[in-house]
Amino acid sequence: MNRSFQRKLVYLALIAALLVPVALLGRPAAFDPESLQDAGGGKLAELRTQYKLGQAQLGKIDPTSSAVRYVSLGLHGVAVCVLQQQAAEYFKQEDWIGFSAALNQLTYLQPYYVKVWTFQSWNVSYNLSSQWDDFREKYYWVIRGFKLLHQGMQFNELEPGFPYDLGWHMSHKLGQSDERREYRRLFAADKQTRRELLPISAEFDDAWADERDSWLYGKRYLRYAQEMVDHRGGVLRSVSPENFHLQIPIAQTKYAEALEAEGVFGEKARSAWRQAAADWTELGRREFPSEHGFFYRIEDLDRAQDDLDAALKRLEAFAPGLRDRLLEEKQAKLTDEERRALALDSADRSVNEARLAYEAGQKAQVTDFVVADIVTAADLTNARAAPDEIARRRLTIGEIQNARKIYNYQYWQDRCAMEQQDDALAARELFYKGVRDAADNPWRARTALEDAFRKWRGVLDKYPGMRDDQTAYEVQQYVEVYRDVLKQLDEPFDEKSFVLRELLKLE
Repeated sequence: MNRSFQRKLVYLALIAALLVPVALLGRPAAFDPESLQDAGGGKLAELRTQYKLGQAQLGKIDPTSSAVRYVSLGLHGVAVCVLQQQAAEYFKQEDWIGFSAALNQLTYLQPYYVKVWTFQSWNVSYNLSSQWDDFREKYYWVIRGFKLLHQGMQFNELEPGFPYDLGWHMSHKLGQSDERREYRRLFAADKQTRRELLPISAEFDDAWADERDSWLYGKRYLRYAQEMVDHRGGVLRSVSPENFHLQIPIAQTKYAEALEAEGVFGEKARSAWRQAAADWTELGRREFPSEHGFFYRIEDLDRAQDDLDAALKRLEAFAPGLRDRLLEEKQAKLTDEERRALALDSADRSVNEARLAYEAGQKAQVTDFVVADIVTAADLTNARAAPDEIARRRLTIGEIQNARKIYNYQYWQDRCAMEQQDDALAARELFYKGVRDAADNPWRARTALEDAFRKWRGVLDKYPGMRDDQTAYEVQQYVEVYRDVLKQLDEPFDEKSFVLRELLKLE
């Protein structure tokens, strides 16, 4: 027996030996008809089931899609690039039949790629729909894009990006586009589309299918996405947790604004603003991760400040008055020019004085670590731990303040409280009536607008923090209508005696 034949026998023996662990690892899972889930199988099948990586766990399995991918013989990536180019060319040529066919083929080739569905849905709802002049044709393609995203959700049941994008698109495209009034009326009357857009596997109440308002329908999808992340193991990939959860109170707030813009007031409007306040409060109570390794709540600003003050007091208690003495010693070493620069208000400093003030501030700074290092030896261990705690408290406050500023949290809290007041609701209704009657009945419009301005004066006196640029912009719109009404009546506009004259300066 020669050596070549011996090596072949050894190779065959090793291959046979390796078949055993390969079979144990790769044995396919059996389907359990009672639980309707995969059961048993090898180690890889168990891992796919545990981490929901198999097609059966990801969502719907389409035989047509699987066949198309297998027929491509591993070249479906090349096919996707070709189809993308074809779709772009069809779009330029306004060949909508060819464009739709290319989209269908793309989804067959990449049913589990989230970006394929989200990009093409956006392309149809926003770009393609804008090619039409009639709002009914636009609405058809907008809904076509929604249905494309809804179809993709069936293939990716554990991907929260689908219901999030669907809820966002539905809310904002139907609620904030130039044709929003027409879109919202069409959506309210389009019962068949609303039922087709229901989640396939969602546990939803019966009222969802009967929801007619586009903002609230979109909000329900955002809630569905939130529930998927909170309770079903969904993972956020391309959006921050803050932006993800922020869309729910925004949708409710925009719904309340839309009601009043469309002439719905009274208890229904108040209820909408009340729910908006509850949604903003819920956002404030939710924990968000920080890049510094801790979690924070937006509503905990006062509590975080109290914790910081308590930590500072504990450090000061180790050596009462030490920080003030150190500060006096450092300030005594400053030059006269540096002291004068520090004494000036920041707005009154020249460039050179601003530089001097900054340098003087750095020289006279007494950090918590400096104070901790100088305390008595008996308290040294506990004192040195205090600066770290203070630094963490300051980081927490910084994260909360940054989030509150980015999302305008306090403004919306105050706004929701303000809009529920009787005078605010009455003023909004009077503004609506004044604008409605401006062209046909200027006398009635004038009375309505003047009453609205007086009521709004009382509202702003109660909520002085709401005198911001946004409020001024809203009032300015009504002031322009009021000016036109006075012109029709041949009367001047007296800015000095105008009840909301300070808002005119904020425009």
